[in-house]
Amino acid sequence: MTCGNDGLLYFAPTIPSTCAWVPLYYVSSTSALVSASSVASTTSSSSSSSSSSVAPTTSSTSSSVAPTTSSVAAQATVSFTTITTAWTGTFTTTTTAVSGLAATVYVQTPAKKGDVISTSSTAKASYTTVTTHSGTAGSVGYITATPKVAGATTTVTVVYPTPVTTCGNQGINFAAYTNKYSGGQATYGYPSFSPEAYKKVSPWFSDDTTYIAESNDGSGTKINVYGYGPLDASTLVLDHTFYLFASQTGYYSLNVPYTDDIQFVWVGSKAVTGWTRANADITQFWSSQIATQTPQTLAYYLTVGTYLPIRTLFANGGGQGDLRFNIYAPDGTSVLSSNAGQNSGVSSVDIVEFPCNSALGAQFPAWGKET
Repeated sequence: MTCGNDGLLYFAPTIPSTCAWVPLYYVSSTSALVSASSVASTTSSSSSSSSSSVAPTTSSTSSSVAPTTSSVAAQATVSFTTITTAWTGTFTTTTTAVSGLAATVYVQTPAKKGDVISTSSTAKASYTTVTTHSGTAGSVGYITATPKVAGATTTVTVVYPTPVTTCGNQGINFAAYTNKYSGGQATYGYPSFSPEAYKKVSPWFSDDTTYIAESNDGSGTKINVYGYGPLDASTLVLDHTFYLFASQTGYYSLNVPYTDDIQFVWVGSKAVTGWTRANADITQFWSSQIATQTPQTLAYYLTVGTYLPIRTLFANGGGQGDLRFNIYAPDGTSVLSSNAGQNSGVSSVDIVEFPCNSALGAQFPAWGKET
């Protein structure tokens, strides 16, 4: 079935006719009103933090990108706010927090001589929110515990539904290959690399994992990849497939903060079959011509209880390699995250290999037999 008549939505015979997922926007370092066909980016990086700071400087900006098609099925405004503070460190840190359609960029700069460093404090809230994932109900539940003593803290428990896992579908499927296009990464954009060339190739090894990450320093030291190794990862290709279960209704953000050498992301029915380099939703690559690699973020609006198929394929053309992939829920919590430079990460219960009910999403084809 087709969820729209403008070509922006996907043909997905395995997705319920309620049109559960809609591609909405790429986000940039300023606010952007964009369509599914508009491309920009957002910056983010891990950093250390400090409670000592001078009064923060806050700035909020917005801009719009006109849709490139005559009809747009859905669009959304993404607001970015930048808060700059001075701290006791000797370097500048930048952290981006994404929550639905709002994002905050926290910048900490070294305090200048003569700056007065103050310590901020936060007033105690009158209630506490506890988030849990439990059961397979089709809606989000709220439980409020009223305190017995007047003026005491009230606890609100938010219960998000979880996917059915009785069919043994937890985790992420992956397959490893040797890069047949090694050495081509020196050319801007790595144009020689063809991800679809691996559709009919039997993998070097394959299994399942609970995170998506790979990192090697290019020194020739062998590393472990998802429990396999030690092995030489200098010419490694990793393909991953999984479904994202929507435990909340709202915008889910898919984020590729950095890669070395190239990474692709496909979302929707083409992640299952028909994926090519040309139709990738995100393409991120390393280049010596890029001083600072710009992270890429793509957001999708999902309805609670539905599933979204996702594929991400990474390749290292030689030497140092780096793979990262993050997903954030509408409330800003992490669904999938990579630990930069550590060959590790974590995923929530909402990441599964396939839905137990095939009517909610088909299984991905077997490795080496893809179309």
